[in-house]
Formats: sequence, C-alpha cells, structure tokens
Amino acid sequence: MTRRRSSSTRCLRNSRRSSRPSWVTRPETRSLESLQPGARGTFVRVSDSDPAMLRYLAARRIAPGSTLKVVERQPFGGPLLVRFSQEMHPIGGDLAKGMRVEVDR
Repeated sequence: MTRRRSSSTRCLRNSRRSSRPSWVTRPETRSLESLQPGARGTFVRVSDSDPAMLRYLAARRIAPGSTLKVVERQPFGGPLLVRFSQEMHPIGGDLAKGMRVEVDR
C-alpha cells in the first residue's frame, strides 16, 4: 500500500501530484539561480531529487517561508551569496537551480 503525500506551496519537498483543484494556481516562482543581485523574495520549495540538498538546507536552518536577498553573484558560474534573515550563505550549482523563489515585485 502506498501513501500519497499532499503538496503545499510552502512544502520543502516538491510533489508530482497536487491535491488542489485544477483552477487553484500556485504563485509564479523562479529558480534562485536566475536571480540577480538585489533581488528579494521568499523561498518556497526545493527539488527533492537529491536528499543531500534537503540536509544541507536543514543544517543551515533554511526552510520554506524564509525571506532572502541575493547579495552577490560570483563570476564564471560561481555561487550566489544570499542573505536569509540575517545570515549569509553561499548557494551555487544544482542547489541554486533546484530552489524555487517567489520574487517580491
């Protein structure tokens, strides 16, 4: 017997199925990697394809609902320097691609 997980826009893990009616839309999100310095937003979810990503974020107390600001982008594909609350964290590579952010307008 398999159990279904319900999905939420504030869920740390993505869900391939949604229990929401089709007319309910999620807010528009962008990958953290696509944001430029100065961008602000709210971290809403991350890809669950690699459990190490989830552990990395949990160890740094970065969770859905955390507000963020991109402070700096390192050149040549380097990491982003991102402020979550009052703490700065380098986020790069697959993690930055997998993190979804609801950008403040």
